[in-house]
Amino acid sequence: MSESLLRFVAPGVLVMPPNQIENFVQLVVDDHKVTERIKTLQTHYQIVAFANSINFNFELSTWARFLAFDWLQLSDSQLQSVLQADPTHWSWAFRQISKWQTLLMDGAKDLGLLEAINFAPAILPGALTDSSSDSDNALKCFIEAIHNRPDIVQEIQLARNEDEVINIAFQQGYVIDSLSILRKWSEHTDFSKPTWYGWFAND
Repeated sequence: MSESLLRFVAPGVLVMPPNQIENFVQLVVDDHKVTERIKTLQTHYQIVAFANSINFNFELSTWARFLAFDWLQLSDSQLQSVLQADPTHWSWAFRQISKWQTLLMDGAKDLGLLEAINFAPAILPGALTDSSSDSDNALKCFIEAIHNRPDIVQEIQLARNEDEVINIAFQQGYVIDSLSILRKWSEHTDFSKPTWYGWFAND
């Protein structure tokens, strides 16, 4: 193991994987029968259980440290491939260890990957904002957006207080505050009822 990897290890923590793990990893590379068995595994728990069943004795936690050391050496794209691997595909286990990745033929390297997801949140107009003007705009957009949603309109009209209204808006992706509701009060017609009763008076 390189010195650069050892710097990531706190004092007292196992810094080198036991030979049991290294020997197991190498056996998967060298023994075709063992390689075939690896194809059926879908979790790291199963990998460790299989290793122990053929007399390679190590714990799941030790295996996890070994994985951590191995993954630190991967590029971002290689690590993405590991984490994006479909556990139900036969290639999943081979992607988990850099030495096993060499067993995958070129044609198989693009198989068995889950579809990439854009994790950036979809921000609705006027949603998830902080300033008072943005909150007012969020409230306006929220009211316009749900005019054709009688279920949500009814939920709002049954709200007992402004906190419930704010929570309903948040569930739809709009962040509003109590001051925005108060400012909306000036457009209300029936001041004997909460302001949100008047939002849909003309529907």
